Amino acid sequence: MERLPELAPPATELHLRMYRDMLVARELNERMFALNRQERAAFVVFGAGREAAQVGSAHALQRGVD
Repeated sequence: MERLPELAPPATELHLRMYRDMLVARELNERMFALNRQERAAFVVFGAGREAAQVGSAHALQRGVD
């Protein structure tokens, strides 16, 4: 019987950090939305659904260079 190839490589430390950052971005977005609905935050910039683009761009930057 043939062995099936792995679908994805195991997660690295970078992957886990990026995933955590995406979760933090989503939680922050939800919290800001709730504060806005309570009129405790003047405005909210919605980023739901764009966390991967935000985190990927941020992790591509190099401290002291960009």
